[in-house]
Amino acid sequence: MKKQWYCKVDVNQYDHEGVFVSEFREILPGTYVGVYMKDLGKKAIGKVTMCRYGELGLDDLIGSVTKIVSKKENDDYIKITHKYSNDQVYDLIEKGEWEEVLEWAFDYSMSGDEEISKNVIHCYHLCIEHGLPRAAFYLAYSYYHGVDIEQDKTEAIKWTEYASDKDIAEAFALCSDYYANSKDKDISKAYHYALLGALSHDRPVCYLRLGYLTERDASFDKSTSETIGYYEKALELITDDIDMNIKPAIHIHLAQLYLNEKSESYSCDKAYMHFAGALISMYSCGELNFKEFIDFTKERIDAVEKLI
Repeated sequence: MKKQWYCKVDVNQYDHEGVFVSEFREILPGTYVGVYMKDLGKKAIGKVTMCRYGELGLDDLIGSVTKIVSKKENDDYIKITHKYSNDQVYDLIEKGEWEEVLEWAFDYSMSGDEEISKNVIHCYHLCIEHGLPRAAFYLAYSYYHGVDIEQDKTEAIKWTEYASDKDIAEAFALCSDYYANSKDKDISKAYHYALLGALSHDRPVCYLRLGYLTERDASFDKSTSETIGYYEKALELITDDIDMNIKPAIHIHLAQLYLNEKSESYSCDKAYMHFAGALISMYSCGELNFKEFIDFTKERIDAVEKLI
């Protein structure tokens, strides 16, 4: 597990603190920052309460710090008007406008208001009952990170699996991560959900997980070429900024696999190409986010050059 800078952020100055990777190295407590919650695809602003360098467990990670903002930006953000007022949700429920109810719940999640939080969770359940399985993914996320409700990993995986069964694309990677890293570790299930997400939705992160699982776990009877195939497919499918931050890791995994002299896929040329690709990707994604890996990658490039 790599060491990196990470922050605890009081998200939008509400009652929920989340853990975010810092793209800006150390950030002083009290600084206002913009954050991105990857699983939810949601941006917010909050206040840093702690910043530390060390190993970070995937179970705790919510997303990344994307920018440093002023206090005025933070105050203005809090004043943003939602599409619907808090009280309008009752009319939406009465009219059975479930897509709008789900939008309301998503907008008002992490409000820090106990009554609103109860309504958010209630709305997720109502939307699930009325045929909106994406609500199950939002509910799972809430349980997983203790947002709007007390943290409960058992309920989290229950609803994540439900969302996966209903073919919600984002749920497959979350299921795979859970079974690969939690106390309920089950590598076969982690592989199963990653494979489903890869085959049914072409999710780059699911192909990355397939590569990582088959590379690191001896229980999989997979050749190096099959593992390489998973990683290369992940690279091929990355087309937008949301998944761009996983490119350096994929390139490095591929480079190291090609350097394995015992493998049928051994190739110094390809290893060099992927180490170079990793370096380019690090600079493209933001140099500060990968600073601790840049020197390592440059050293590997120099070493491989001598082998070619």
